[in-house]
Amino acid sequence: MDVASGNPAQTRLAFAHRRKDVHALNQSIRASLRDENAPPEILFQTDTGPRAMAAGDRIVFGKNDKDLGVKNGMLGTVVEANDGGLSVALDGDTRRKMTFDPLQYRSFDHGYAVTIHKSQGATVDQSYVLASRTMDEHLAYVAMTRHRDDMRLYVSQEDRPKWAVHLQRDKAPKQTRHRSGPYMG
Repeated sequence: MDVASGNPAQTRLAFAHRRKDVHALNQSIRASLRDENAPPEILFQTDTGPRAMAAGDRIVFGKNDKDLGVKNGMLGTVVEANDGGLSVALDGDTRRKMTFDPLQYRSFDHGYAVTIHKSQGATVDQSYVLASRTMDEHLAYVAMTRHRDDMRLYVSQEDRPKWAVHLQRDKAPKQTRHRSGPYMG
């Protein structure tokens, strides 16, 4: 469910250029969504380190695997997590469910946020973009065109990209670009 909109059918995803930013976003988003009623977590060893997974978590696959029927960048929602494996409802038109053994396939991570490169070809209702000085105009374009309805851009003073030097927090209103047209201030 989209916490901001209250709409469970709305798809959303956060984007960043650097993997360390994606990891931080994933951990932060996941922590904010979990509460005392959250399902129990199971710790799995992945290609990128240990990851705690539970039912309801978002997941992204990091490598193609024909036997499992997954491709690099595929997203889904964990339906069940136990010592024997993970059951995942894959995103898409058919909402296919699959189960895999994390001891055999370790190329997965939390999927609340992904790198801009991994997001190419993805479309979501709501996107959140974390800008960084390592993002050029081309990456910014890719990141800012992944949404159907709404996009929010986050820029920090300490890590501001060159293309965002004209954005001033104290002068500019909160900017949200809707697909129905450009932001008119």
